Amino acid sequence: MDKEITTRQATTADITRILEIVAGARQKMHAQGNPQWGQAYPGRVDFLTDIERHQGYVIELDGEVVGVYALVAGPDINYDKIEGAWLPASDGQYFAIHRIAVDVHKQGLGLATHTMHLIETMVQTISGHEMRIDTHEVNVPMQKVIKKAGFTYNGIVYMVADGTPRLAYSKILL
Repeated sequence: MDKEITTRQATTADITRILEIVAGARQKMHAQGNPQWGQAYPGRVDFLTDIERHQGYVIELDGEVVGVYALVAGPDINYDKIEGAWLPASDGQYFAIHRIAVDVHKQGLGLATHTMHLIETMVQTISGHEMRIDTHEVNVPMQKVIKKAGFTYNGIVYMVADGTPRLAYSKILL
């Protein structure tokens, strides 16, 4: 891709664009039979909280905001219990990737995959050794991105908020 893909910390000035991106992603997910994001989650409060905690990021393509994600320092209560096992090399210190979405009009350009590599570099820069992510069992596009980024499937976790199962993945960084 000849275009420049970057990430930066999100600001409150980005919130309208973030919500547009998430609304489009939610609509597409539901149209594909993926109930992962309900009507209320993730919402304005979730992204404002991410921004306040300095864990919210936007993805830019040539300076235009085209995506969003949260990079959250563990522990994450959703990952405390797993049907399966986290990778043996895990020391329990990790960063979790949540609420990742790309503008539906920009999907198919490799933005999510490229962003996963940028996140990995960011985590390594701050001396992180492991990343974790989860997704719904019917979210095949995200599963492909996760696997392409080199994550290993570890088992099933259940979301604390509503008990729904998610496929859990991790990647140990060297």
